[in-house]
Amino acid sequence: MQHDARRPAQGDSDAQGQPGQQGQAAQQGPPQGARASLIAQSLKQAGCSARTQKKVTPGSAGAKSTTSRPASGNTGRTATPNPTTPTISPTPPTSQSWWTGIQGGANDWDARVGAKLGAKVVRVEFAIGTPVASMRAYIADYADRGIRVLPLAGFHGRIPSVGEAQSVADWAKEFGPGGSFWASRPAQAALAITHIEFGNETSFAYQGTQQSGGDYARRVRDAHAAIQAVGSPVGLLVQADNANQSDNWVAQMYAAVPNIHAYAAGWTVHPYGPRSKWQDRIDEVISSTGSRGAPSSIPVDITEWGLSTDNGRCLDDNYGWNRCMTYDEAGAALSGTVADMQARYGGRIRHFLVYNGRDLRSGGQTGDREHYFGLTTLNEQDKGAFTAAARTLMAM
Repeated sequence: MQHDARRPAQGDSDAQGQPGQQGQAAQQGPPQGARASLIAQSLKQAGCSARTQKKVTPGSAGAKSTTSRPASGNTGRTATPNPTTPTISPTPPTSQSWWTGIQGGANDWDARVGAKLGAKVVRVEFAIGTPVASMRAYIADYADRGIRVLPLAGFHGRIPSVGEAQSVADWAKEFGPGGSFWASRPAQAALAITHIEFGNETSFAYQGTQQSGGDYARRVRDAHAAIQAVGSPVGLLVQADNANQSDNWVAQMYAAVPNIHAYAAGWTVHPYGPRSKWQDRIDEVISSTGSRGAPSSIPVDITEWGLSTDNGRCLDDNYGWNRCMTYDEAGAALSGTVADMQARYGGRIRHFLVYNGRDLRSGGQTGDREHYFGLTTLNEQDKGAFTAAARTLMAM
């Protein structure tokens, strides 16, 4: 993500399409000394287990991340309540635990922070059509740190061409299971990419593409066919995030490609905020796709979730969380959210990726929430209980 880009302020009808709730406080908890153990206990009860982090060799990639956040106050969206709230039965857990990690980028600091936190997966945006030769150094850097990359095929503010959609097959062929990239790295072959995320928040009004669900679905179909043609098992993560616009986006996709779920290895959603926000958002994904024939076996992939904290200093907004949140409160909010999602959705959730690895500004420098979503500070130091909660999450 571009470090100075912003999501819209909550009071300006944010990227999730709901008015601000700046005064909503996170739950209070025990003193700081007991916080880390509470977090670990909460996540353990949610079905998580610790793992041993590998010792890895740092790489040397250094380019900036490219994913953009929406401009403040520029969504043009009003919230549309869901017509019903479905009853969700948790999918029984399988041997596959959640795939936990962070939003990162094609750079060395996100790779470094990802390894420090114990991330299994880091989401990295590459502009759609990027040649594999320009990606190898970054995939190698993450692999050298024991991390699998989730490539995000980016096309901000537009729908890609047929040729661009088909080009993701080159990524799958090179970096997927059995891909040529791993021929010289057999010991790291288990880190081959398994999925490619097709676009970022294309259904959101800030990009001006929220009425282009049909064209988006057609390009998903083109990309899927191209990947199949090269014989790769890499799957596509397809946007089913209606962005609080009823089920308009999913309806558009199905109107154009009635079996769009046949091309989806997972449905992506970005459910920022406390339970009053994320539950409706995820329920809508499940309801709007399921009512059109999508099987419940298709996972829901949360490729962004996060909250902002500068350890109690008040920021301009926090997506409905307490905008003056301490690190202790942030740790409790993270662990509580994970526990609640596990209880409600069970194995239906697959990826749970936290935005962001590190802060974008030093503490106290600005009041902009976008600068303090990091699980670590700008200089990659721990943020107390918040970082402790993240490490427990990454061990799931």
